[in-house]
Amino acid sequence: MIVMTVVDAWWTDPQSTTIGAAAFLGLALIASAQYFALITLLVRGVGRSFVIRTSLPMTVLCVLAFLLGLGLLLLTAQPLHVYGPFLLSGIGGILVFGPMPLFAAIIHRHFEQRQLAAGALRGASTNLPLNSENTP
Repeated sequence: MIVMTVVDAWWTDPQSTTIGAAAFLGLALIASAQYFALITLLVRGVGRSFVIRTSLPMTVLCVLAFLLGLGLLLLTAQPLHVYGPFLLSGIGGILVFGPMPLFAAIIHRHFEQRQLAAGALRGASTNLPLNSENTP
């Protein structure tokens, strides 16, 4: 096993606060856009591919951030303010973006079945007689 050692921290504690806040703000903006698309577009039956295509790379990115933070924690002598933002943003991103494709598939299936049921009802209503003269 290779153990990396670093003499100084990569950044200072105030810089860590700024980096962590920027990372969480970026994740929050992307997540809010995806959940907005999940709610508004999937109701109409569209947007599933957008949500899945954007949430999968974000999940992979968050897993990589988590692994980097874990590597910094276990293999280097970096202080908490260096590996902390990586660990927190990785865990938070995995929890937010990880289940999103599953949510998209469930919501899409629900509204697709709802649209099919509505279409079946419309189709059944056109076969009904309009008055008693049309009945055999």
